Amino acid sequence: MRVYFAVLFGLVFSFSAYSQSASDEYSVEFIRTLLQSHYVASGFVGKRFEKMGDSVSIALMKVLEDQDLKDSIKIEYILEFIIKSSFSAPHLISIEEDKSPQASLILLKYLEKNIRDPKIKLEVIQSLKYVKKQTLVSGRIQKQEKNSLSSEVYYSVPLITELLHQPFNSTNSDDKRLNSLGDQAAIALIKILNEQEIKDSKRMEYVLHLIKESFAAPSLISVTADKKPKVTMLFLQYLRDYSDKEMKSTIEHTIEYVQKRT
Repeated sequence: MRVYFAVLFGLVFSFSAYSQSASDEYSVEFIRTLLQSHYVASGFVGKRFEKMGDSVSIALMKVLEDQDLKDSIKIEYILEFIIKSSFSAPHLISIEEDKSPQASLILLKYLEKNIRDPKIKLEVIQSLKYVKKQTLVSGRIQKQEKNSLSSEVYYSVPLITELLHQPFNSTNSDDKRLNSLGDQAAIALIKILNEQEIKDSKRMEYVLHLIKESFAAPSLISVTADKKPKVTMLFLQYLRDYSDKEMKSTIEHTIEYVQKRT
């Protein structure tokens, strides 16, 4: 019993250290440590998730590997304890853009399409419904509060929004600021794009161009956690699954390009 509590205390201490560390980009180490801890749950960890909202799915995208999709226990834990906990109290979410569940919905839809276990697939669908319900008020996505923290430092949403509003043939379309983003460009795109834009072929050509530019000079990527295209690859696979034959080919070429650059 003493050994158990000693281990539990050590894990909670580690979680606390990671959650307060500015060097834990996107809370990746916090999530990785949790998933390696045999799924220990504590009040502290639960309260941490309440503040994360959509950012928890960004961290999961950066941590999860293909083989994790075959681990039913891990996926169940992710659905019930991590994702649902992160949207259990939407008003407590710290970062403004994380009150809207774009990354979580894409991750859950990706899991739904790629998990074979019927029982787990059903749990994914239930989690999708839960997240949508928690982030909807009278049929609208919950409004973001003015006192929420800005996520510009993490997601570069303003920059990508600016570029998306420029003509595709604009001389600024290969804005050098993109070179420093790496995986962060995909995070911003996930946050910005709606379903209608994803179905727009011309729009998607520009989106793929921005993704390629964000990995055109890997040595210039400023955030260590963005040097690996984990979110980018999952996002591209998600887009491929929901695209027509012609666009699928273009997306495949983008996947190959990013893989070669990294």
